[in-house]
Amino acid sequence: MRVRFLRGAKQELVDAEARYEAAQENLGFEFYEAVVLAIADIAQHPMRWPKEENDVRRFIVERFPYRIFYQVRKNEVVIVAIMHTSRGPGYWRGRVTKK
Repeated sequence: MRVRFLRGAKQELVDAEARYEAAQENLGFEFYEAVVLAIADIAQHPMRWPKEENDVRRFIVERFPYRIFYQVRKNEVVIVAIMHTSRGPGYWRGRVTKK
């Protein structure tokens, strides 16, 4: 299934990768790789993960304290947010398209 990032989610990925890389060499790459693998899994099995609310689902990234929030739309998965678990919940709600 096709995957599309909302602008805010893409920026969250870039920012988190940079923070991890600044903290430790190659850790940013490892984070990015974990997210890419997670998104590939989501694209293959988009209905597998639980709904957070309404039609938004969440995937917990292995090894890193991040959740990926996404919507399944007609022929695509839309990545709504890549959220650090310590961030206030629900900030991404304004990005969600209601069906």
